[in-house]
Amino acid sequence: MTHETMRSSESQEASREYKSDETDYDKIRAIEQDEILQNPENVGFNLTMDQLINPRRLGKIAFAQKLIKEAGEEAAFSQLSEEYERPASEIQSVFESTINEEMPKLDNFKDYLNRLPDGVSFRVHPFAPFSPFSLENFRHSGEDGDYLYCDPIAIEQMKLVYEKVNSGEKPGDLSVVMNPYTNERGGNIPDTPEEIQAYSDMCFKFLEQMGLDADAGGICLELGNETNVDHSTLGSNGEPMFKTVDFADHADPIKYAHMYSQVAAAIKAKYPNVKVAIAGTAMFDDKYLETVITEVNNPDLIDKISFHPYRETVEEGAATFENGRCVKSPLNYEQQLKRMEELATSVGASYDVGEISFSHAHGESVDMAELHKNSADAKARGLKSYIWPETQILEYE
Repeated sequence: MTHETMRSSESQEASREYKSDETDYDKIRAIEQDEILQNPENVGFNLTMDQLINPRRLGKIAFAQKLIKEAGEEAAFSQLSEEYERPASEIQSVFESTINEEMPKLDNFKDYLNRLPDGVSFRVHPFAPFSPFSLENFRHSGEDGDYLYCDPIAIEQMKLVYEKVNSGEKPGDLSVVMNPYTNERGGNIPDTPEEIQAYSDMCFKFLEQMGLDADAGGICLELGNETNVDHSTLGSNGEPMFKTVDFADHADPIKYAHMYSQVAAAIKAKYPNVKVAIAGTAMFDDKYLETVITEVNNPDLIDKISFHPYRETVEEGAATFENGRCVKSPLNYEQQLKRMEELATSVGASYDVGEISFSHAHGESVDMAELHKNSADAKARGLKSYIWPETQILEYE
């Protein structure tokens, strides 16, 4: 039986339609799954905290469970109430809901992967402050603050992903965003030798925990995400667009290229078949990518480039930037893809597009009709494209 005939009843019932008065994420997920099933060679999925465990939350669960075991439930929540200055009943409610959200993720994730064909493609991009694959949480995952390991449950999930992607007659693509920010507020790209070494160590430890030897491939490490924008980047209305904690205090292509060169060279020296990608840019920012490529000045270190074509419709080009402000691009989507191809060809790299169902209005995804058109466009072009997850689709037909 093929995966075409094994589509879930949810997916069939969804009929690729969605109504605005519904908030059924299972139905949206089924529709997105259907997009991948129809075109696994070109349409992949962005894995986020909706699917991946949150090491910070697991740590808080473990701490609360330890208190409960030592002091009893009432005393434990009383202590936590004082620590967080919130009512004990509220603390207990949050604790229980967190367990219910986090603990089933591994089994749910296995079920999700089983619904998809071998050789499917994924881009792994958890929310930066909670990502298991970030400097901040890599630090916290070790004992006494030492750099010891990435969260083992997250690694177990990634091993399942790796196996799924690299199975079948034609393996898919797997990119994992390794978040370089150095503190919970986002911070900046690693700059000092110590910070760059710590980031390299995290990449090495991740590959080691994945059980990959020096000859292994089948995976790409994306060094950061949307490093071309920062907290001061302005939208068309003159207001900051990227104020959240998963963006840097200051974007600097020279600084990023310096870090990228050293980390990519270290990875290639130890794992020559592991691919390394420049961080995908927010919207279309060929100037940033061109500067980074020029500064890296070594095509052997760049395997892939990408951008996230935020736009309301498939036909229009993604927004771009002028003097730190988001503006309408003079290029349409076809011209933007041609420019990406030129940049990629200049260093012998590949290129793709991520977050294809994301609107130019940051924080809101496009409606389902545009998602279908995005997927069809990817298939028509033979271009690898990645869907943004269901819980981010906030506007419907």
